[in-house]
Parts: sequence; C-alpha cells; structure tokens
Amino acid sequence: MLGFLDESDACYVYQICETTNIVTKKIEEVIFETPVKVGNLIKIYGKVCKVGETSITINLEARNNNVFTGEEILVCHTRMIFVKTDDVGNPISISNKVRDRYK
Repeated sequence: MLGFLDESDACYVYQICETTNIVTKKIEEVIFETPVKVGNLIKIYGKVCKVGETSITINLEARNNNVFTGEEILVCHTRMIFVKTDDVGNPISISNKVRDRYK
C-alpha cells in the first residue's frame, strides 16, 4: 500500500510542478483505518496543503471503492513531502507559477 501511495502521489506532484525531477522526502505517519484485500479497487486522492521554495506537501487518502454501489471506505491517510531536484539530486526552486497557484 505504501508503494502505491508514493507512486500515485509522485505522479500527482509531477503534474502540479510540471516536472518529473521530484523525490520523496518524507512520508508522515500513515494511519490504516481498514484492511485492503487483493482485487479491491483503491482510489487515491491528494490535496496540496503547502508549497515551499523547493518542497511541496500533499495530504493523501486512499479509499476502497465498491464498484457495485459506488460507496468508498477510507483505507488510510497520511501527509507526504516531495522536493524538486536538479539532474544530480540537489534541491531547486519550484516555479513561482506553481507557488502562486497554491498560496
């Protein structure tokens, strides 16, 4: 589940920051509310809560989706921090356009 969270959230941050030069800095406490079974359809939702000079913080939820009823049950939630980097891994500034969008 943690791998799914990290990968999906990174893709979300790629879109926001318009780059794939993003690395995971921190995954805060992950609270697991309900179990997940193989074959469950899991939807992952992210919301930007802060954009700094080089980092972006996302609140994240995973929900188990019942394909027959549309009901969603919270599986887990966490907060993740990503850092924009140059080609050798040094932190670099997130564009003003992105920072202004999430003030």
